[in-house]
Amino acid sequence: HLGMNLNPADGHIMDYTTGWATDANIGTNDQAFSQDYLSKEVWKMNVNYIAIVRHQKGIADAIKVFQFKKARSMLARFQDMDPGRRIETAGEAIQESIKRNS
Repeated sequence: HLGMNLNPADGHIMDYTTGWATDANIGTNDQAFSQDYLSKEVWKMNVNYIAIVRHQKGIADAIKVFQFKKARSMLARFQDMDPGRRIETAGEAIQESIKRNS
């Protein structure tokens, strides 16, 4: 399930105060890979893994998958800011793929 996409060049500012820690949809399914996007339904699901994908012009050129230490939703992770920064994953990437020359 796609929970979030960040596009730093779409003219929209998205961060902790404008999406990550709020219970709101951002963007549309049709533009999920070209604009900032957040699915509040997916964001509330308990998850054990996260895949971070870098894509350029719709083509994925790098991916890393990490396992979380415990299952909880991404919304809960971003809303729980006390004590602040924390390590949520169990270690190094469990899967990695990087396209040559990227």
